[in-house]
Amino acid sequence: MQSLKILTFNWHDPYIYLFGQTGHDIHVGDWMRRADGTTGWDYQKRSLRDNLTLIKDPSEATSGLTAGTYDLAVAHTLQDLKFLNDYDVPSIFLTHNALHNDGMNNVVAMNQIRSMVAEFVDRPNRLFAAISQMKLNSWGIDGVVIPPGIDTNDYGGYTGETAKALAVGNLFIERDFMLGYSDLSLALEGLPHQYVGENPSLPDASKAENWEDLKDYYRSHRLYANATVEAFEDGYNLGMLEAMATGMPVVTMANATSPIEDGTNGYVCTTPDQMRARVSQLLKDRNLARRLGEAARQTVETAFSVPAFVDAWNLAFEHCLGTGDGAKSAFRLDVSPAEMYAYDADDISRFLEKPDQITIAKAKIDRYGGALLIDFLLV
Repeated sequence: MQSLKILTFNWHDPYIYLFGQTGHDIHVGDWMRRADGTTGWDYQKRSLRDNLTLIKDPSEATSGLTAGTYDLAVAHTLQDLKFLNDYDVPSIFLTHNALHNDGMNNVVAMNQIRSMVAEFVDRPNRLFAAISQMKLNSWGIDGVVIPPGIDTNDYGGYTGETAKALAVGNLFIERDFMLGYSDLSLALEGLPHQYVGENPSLPDASKAENWEDLKDYYRSHRLYANATVEAFEDGYNLGMLEAMATGMPVVTMANATSPIEDGTNGYVCTTPDQMRARVSQLLKDRNLARRLGEAARQTVETAFSVPAFVDAWNLAFEHCLGTGDGAKSAFRLDVSPAEMYAYDADDISRFLEKPDQITIAKAKIDRYGGALLIDFLLV
């Protein structure tokens, strides 16, 4: 498709770096203060692609939105929605988290967040997207899945010469509910291992000085250990995919969405003790680690390829802009009144007798002749 001028927001430098692989003219709002207290592009984490332009002043973005210079906008957070809400620009909301993660498993908060996002994407030329099927399903909003696209050419060179397990992530202890630190710490206790990332509660954790330093950790350490919790997170995160792209084998706790196949590109474990045994096995057998790691690298090339990532984004753009194969197509629902069941007043009364036991997550109302056709999604 032709090059688009896209506005997005920098909450996560590594993802915006991946997003740049689409090749479009991407203008990145770079003024927001992130949860870790940082602001602005971190050149130590990722270089800035030629097609990424940083916007330091929000007024520059609002001027562009007012003038209609952006073809499309991509939002990642509720703050982004509020920023875009007053502008009639085709937009995609991309969630990086499961709803119960964003809402801290609080039903009231989850419903409020879902309602805000659903209202935003329900407008014309809007689309909801998620980075995985699990995360899409958790929101109960129709949308598309755009898995990460990892360029294995950015990685590679695995040696596994350092007989240690590696785990990469921020705030392992504070985010135990999703990163599975409790299981991970039990499995790795007493074994050589290294945590890398922003982890002030882990005194022995390291922080990579820059992206090349992080890649050195991937290359040198024997294996990658993962314990992301299925209820809140996919069976992988960006750190794990980068490790696999380098050629590292993965030992992971079981998760339905894990790309690890037991004994093929790593090991899948159901208990910390089992994980401990598999980690010990790979610490002793470097050749086995190499074989499994090469298969892990091939998994990333197949399941998280850059061409598939770019194609998925371009289809989403077409969907929003109403062009190409990704555009919505209208259709006529050929249903006669005789095939419908009409609820009467008594039916509705019985339905509403116990409203505290019913949550209507979504209601779609269409006019059919002289009547209303109402489609409820109940949870």
